[in-house]
This record gives sequence, C-alpha cells and structure tokens, in this order.
Amino acid sequence: MRVALFSLVFSVCALAQVSVSVPGNRVITLAGQPAGTRSANNARSAPADSPVLVPLALAAGQALQITATGAVDGYGPDGRLGCNDSFVQEFSVARVATACRALVGVFLADTTRPQPAAGVDFTGDAKNHVILRPLLQQPFLIGGGVTATGEKKAFVVPAGATRLYLAPVGNPTSTGEFVATVRVATLPETPGNPVRVSGVSVINLAAQAAGTLSANNARIAPAHAPAQAVLPLTGGQVLRIVATGTVETEGPEGRTGCTDSFTAEFSIARVDTRCRALVGVFLADTSRAQPPNLNFTGATRNTVRVEPLIQQPFLVGSGYTDGGEMKQFVVPAGATRLYFASMGSPTTAGFFTVTVSPQGGATPVLERTGVVRAAGFQGGPVAAGGIAAAFGSVFADATESAASVPLPRQIGQTRVYVNLRPAPLYFTSSGQINFQVPWEMAGETGAQIVVVRNGAASLPVPLELGAASPGIFLVSDGVGVVVNGATNQLITAAAPARTGDTLVIYASGLGPVAAETVSGEPASSTTLEPTQAPVQATLGGVVLQVVFAGSAPGFIGVNQVNAVIPAEARTGRLKLSTRGVDSNEVQVVVQ
Repeated sequence: MRVALFSLVFSVCALAQVSVSVPGNRVITLAGQPAGTRSANNARSAPADSPVLVPLALAAGQALQITATGAVDGYGPDGRLGCNDSFVQEFSVARVATACRALVGVFLADTTRPQPAAGVDFTGDAKNHVILRPLLQQPFLIGGGVTATGEKKAFVVPAGATRLYLAPVGNPTSTGEFVATVRVATLPETPGNPVRVSGVSVINLAAQAAGTLSANNARIAPAHAPAQAVLPLTGGQVLRIVATGTVETEGPEGRTGCTDSFTAEFSIARVDTRCRALVGVFLADTSRAQPPNLNFTGATRNTVRVEPLIQQPFLVGSGYTDGGEMKQFVVPAGATRLYFASMGSPTTAGFFTVTVSPQGGATPVLERTGVVRAAGFQGGPVAAGGIAAAFGSVFADATESAASVPLPRQIGQTRVYVNLRPAPLYFTSSGQINFQVPWEMAGETGAQIVVVRNGAASLPVPLELGAASPGIFLVSDGVGVVVNGATNQLITAAAPARTGDTLVIYASGLGPVAAETVSGEPASSTTLEPTQAPVQATLGGVVLQVVFAGSAPGFIGVNQVNAVIPAEARTGRLKLSTRGVDSNEVQVVVQ
C-alpha cells in the first residue's frame, strides 16, 4: 500500500545572539595584545588595529553559528574572488591564508599556549567545511557563515577558549566594516554514511589527535583529517563503496597521466595511485606494526576484490573497475574504523561523496527507479520542499510515523539522505519511506538518495530535481484529495461538486513560496504563503479560476490550491500545472 502522510502541528524556536561591528582595518594577529603592541609584519598596533572581541561567554565544545554582512573595500565577508592573502604567525597566533578581505576569527585562552603546529589554508575546500574545529590561536575563515552550497557553518569552541576575536583579512587603509552575528547553536549533523571527503584531507592523519601535524604534507588535524565512515565493521565482511563528486575537476578515479604518493607516517603505510584519487584505510582500536605499501598505479587499480591490511591505504576510486564491475572491499580482522581521503593538497578544491554499502540481508535496498513524488506517485523530477516516496526493501522492521514536529531526521534506526542532507521523515516501513526533499536543494538539478539503517547504507540512487513537480494526493487510484470548499467534504460520486463551488485541492511539489521556509517545519497557520510561480488548474480541459495556490496552512510539504468551478465545467479529469510541468490527473464529479 502506498501511503502519504502529513502533519498539522507548528512550532517555533528562537535563540539568543550578539552582533558586533568589525572595521576593515583590524588584524587578527593582534588578538589579546596589550595597548602599544605593534604588528611588525603589517605595521599596525593595538588597540587601534586590534580585532573585535565578541562579548559572548564560551564553553568547550559549544557550537557557534556566525553570519556576516557588509563590505570591506567593496567586498563581502567571503572576500575578493581570485585574490588570496595571508598573515604570517605572530604573537603565538598561527598563519592563516584565505581570500583577500574575508572575515576570519580566532579563539584565545586566558593564557598563551604554544603556537599551533600549522595554520590552515582556506583557499581550497577547507573554506567549505560545514563544521570547523579550530585550535586555540589558530585563525579560521568565517566568511558569510555559509558554504558554497548554502549550508550554515558551525564553529566549535576549543577546550580552554575564553575569548573570540574577529577581523578582516585587510590592510591598514581598508575601509568599510562587517556586521557579524554570533549565536550558540546546535551542532549540525555530519553524516557518518554517506560521508563528505574533502579534497584537502590526507589519509595518514586518520585517527590522529587535534594538533597533530603531517610533516610530509604540512597539514594538521583536525582541519585536514580524513573523513570517517561510521558503520559496524566485521572481519571478512564485504563492502561495496561508491563515490561521486570531483576534486579539482577530477572524479574519484583521479587524474589520468598523473601519479602521487603519501609516505608512511603514524604506522600507516605508503600508498601510490593517481593524483586526486579517493583512497581509504582500515584501523583497529590500537595501532599495529606498519604493513607493506600498496601501489595502484598499474593493473592493481582494477582489482575486483580488494583485501587490504589494517593501516594499509587502498585505492577506492569510484568503486568500479574500468570495465564497470563493482569492486568488493573486504574488512580485515580486527578493524573497527574506516577512513577516506583524497590524494590532494592543502589547497585542493572540491570533495567526494562516499557511500559504504555492506553486502548482506540487513542492508537496505533502494529500487533504482524507486523514488517518486508522494502526491500521485509519479516518476520524473521532484521539487525541493515537496514530499517524495522511496520504495525498496529492508528499510525498517515495522511501520512507524513521525510523532512530533519539526519532523525527525531519524525514525527508529532509519534515515534518508538527499546528497549529504538528512531528509525530514513522515513515516518509515519495510518497503516505503515518505520524506520531504529538503528546501535547501532548491536550484539543484539532481541528487543522490541513500537509505541508511543501523549505519548500513543502500547503494545510492540518482534523483532528478526540478523547480516544480506538481502532484495531487490520492485517496485511491484516480481519486484525489479534493474537498468541496462549501461543505468541507471529499468530492465523490456520492458527494459531487456544483458549478460555482470552490475546489480545495491538496497537492505537493508546487515549488518555492513567498515565505521563509525551513525543512521539516510546518507552514504558517496565520499568514498565507503563495507560490512564487502561477499555478493553473483545469477540469476536463476547462480552465478554473485559481484564487489561491501555496503552502497548506499548518502542513509540512503540502500545497493547497483553491479553484472555482465555472458554469461550463462538467465531470472530468482535474490537473494542476506550474512552470510548464503537469500533475497527475484525478476524477472530479460535477453535478
């Protein structure tokens, strides 16, 4: 049975925050320095050029959201495109490299600690880390506070930090200012499977403590640490690992004609393979003797069954051989953790999305064409904010619905990821999941859908996204959720509509609305939220007068269209159209 569920409950949550003005002439290296201190490298002095102290009490592990507006020398807080700048380490504050005029910050303790072993270069993918865990005295990029894909960044307060300072990467004559808003927030979820693998990550920093420096590559944990896939591992278990995305325009197989290697370090063996390729490594709870090296620059790269040792990096690539055969990666005995990294550099741009799908009967199976619109159950593109239905098997042990709002991102042990975004869930069952396509996917043309249960992920399935994908909810085949506005009754043969009546049509996928939307949260119950694009309703080919089309008040992911039946209309098929896309058709009886 195909099910479409939605909820009427509404909730609002507000958090305290502070805002500060950050003049363009300030410099981060003067953070915490007494009056009269001069920055020899930049010819600036305290307090006239000191960074701005944020008046906020800090606690270790606290997540901060920092957003910024304004301009310095005509450029916003993300800095000047095509221009990079850096400040050398000074006063035990480490070096930072990022776009010119960008907004940066630094955490300090009450007493000066040893300078971090390395600064972080934010000219590559490090600028798009969703969660950043800077060390004390290690400046970090804030920018506008969001990634290139629109995700809000979180900055984690390091242990011992008591102060946060902000400054632009400007010069003594820079003009203008940024206005930065800082608030304590909930740490955003970082998916453990699938995982985002940054182009700046390096495999030999796997499981290393914060502040550990990779001498060979001048990278430091955790900013350049590999991504950990979180799932249960058993010796001898066969994993299917699928990777998508690009690092410096190269896919996970790496750059043809270019080979690279990372030398052995921290008991992790050397690996040789193509530049920018995706590699992995298994670790145990305790370090073992360093194993032999593996070289994937020749025929070994097309090995179907890969059986690495613990601490022996191996090529993952796309997860397929050049001939298109899916590889098998065997978990070594004693392995408890799995990490992934790119064969990149500290300035490499881009990332890979990696999904680990164990072979076995407990792993969810998502049908290749199994993701459709929940309203009407049609294939084709699905719109951000709309409700989708996923079909397959082994999704859950029992049928369970969301019990509260905002909608949960997990029901039981089941999650759905749209790319790397956790989707709000309406209900889960063994063979069907209804979820909201996150509003944050607006503007995207495609996504990978992954169902995860108990850490085990399905193989990803591609989903086409569209600006609109209208669908009318069904009561049964061909009978839609269409209510008579005069009687509040479902229109049926026994309760037909009359000309002049207003049809209230419940649908989904009509696209963006003229209101601020939050994934998983209900539409306003007091203020109408009309669609940004016009919606047409036709009945038997006759155009109806649409008096409202937008979010259904109090519902999540549901649209409501109110349309008046003209005198010439008769019983027929009703459909909605918007942005050049038609919905499914449902029968409407007119007396």
